[in-house]
Amino acid sequence: MARHHIPWRMVPILRVALLGALAGAMAIFGIVAAPSAQAATRLVGVTQISALGSVTCALVSGGAVRCWGGNDYGQLGNRLSHDSPLPVGGTGLTGVTQIAAGSVSTCARLSTSGVACWGANGFGQLGSAPSLRSLRPVTIPGLSGVTQIAAGVPASCAIVTYGAVKCWGGNSTGGLGNGTTIDSPTPVAVSGMNGATQIVVGAGFACALVLGGHVACWGSNSFGQLGNGTATASPHLVIVSGITGATEISANAVHVCAVITGGTVRCWGSNSFGELGDGTTAPSATPVTVTDLVGVTHVTAGAFHTCAILTGGSVRCWGSNDHGQLGNGGYVNSTRPVGGTGLTGVAQLVAGGAHTCGRLSDGTVRCWGANDHGELGIGTLSNSTRPRTVVLHTW
Repeated sequence: MARHHIPWRMVPILRVALLGALAGAMAIFGIVAAPSAQAATRLVGVTQISALGSVTCALVSGGAVRCWGGNDYGQLGNRLSHDSPLPVGGTGLTGVTQIAAGSVSTCARLSTSGVACWGANGFGQLGSAPSLRSLRPVTIPGLSGVTQIAAGVPASCAIVTYGAVKCWGGNSTGGLGNGTTIDSPTPVAVSGMNGATQIVVGAGFACALVLGGHVACWGSNSFGQLGNGTATASPHLVIVSGITGATEISANAVHVCAVITGGTVRCWGSNSFGELGDGTTAPSATPVTVTDLVGVTHVTAGAFHTCAILTGGSVRCWGSNDHGQLGNGGYVNSTRPVGGTGLTGVAQLVAGGAHTCGRLSDGTVRCWGANDHGELGIGTLSNSTRPRTVVLHTW
């Protein structure tokens, strides 16, 4: 009789044979299961979340890291290379103060003000000579006094002392900001940058929020994501046109958004699915104002969608919705902000390739949208058009 095998990734991680024999291994990888539990146990104590591509990570109380989703390069940090639809640990790191998920590599800021990264290293994004990957955290040399990090493709960046910025990894489009297009596994200073208060990294470009509420960007610019009115890449920083009073920025693949004092949002770059939120699908090389949106306290850019938190902790999203990443129960794209998630008390939002996650004020996380690699953290690979609670295990 022919035997039919169910692929590993189609089965929730812990629904396997011989659970007792695997308990020790589960503990090593940070999966805690109560033997008497009969229902899903929520991931709790989350203080920060991050997402990019099909990867989602959480920083939990005490400085531990849990990640879930795509893992072909070991970017989940559990020393394996299999996707996981449930949060896993295993990095061995302690005292983590910030986590920055990358689609192929992930970085952590440590209590020592240094940085460790793991996953893909094809462009030197782990701070060492290019190689396939590392399943273990690698300390980035030449970084100290780090106050914030951002992981992107194919480079990552960090804010250091006095608001200077250093970047490392791939640089074919000038995304390292040092005036060249030469890759560098060693962190290099972004020329002319000081006073940075926030750094974000997209696909081959980066932007920084600087003192005074201005935004500077550098690198790839094929969709106008540098915001200076052109589509010309720049290995040097350029100032985004018409942005003053910005309090926060977010970038993903090829668009950027900024929260402006007073609670409005302005976006620029790609707009194929309405991710700029101005009621059109035309790209814009200069910032446009998101329509019908006020009282915004936080914004996050996905690959082709954007979401924001409003005063009171409710959520509005716009752009691509092919996987339900707008969280309103459907699959229809929207060029204007829509509600419908039903969430309140949301303290932080992050958006990946086609999924969105919210950290609630009670320290739990809810995600919605694409789930092909388990990026929703719910123990299955089924997409969801509504928020689902991230869990540690299912039975």
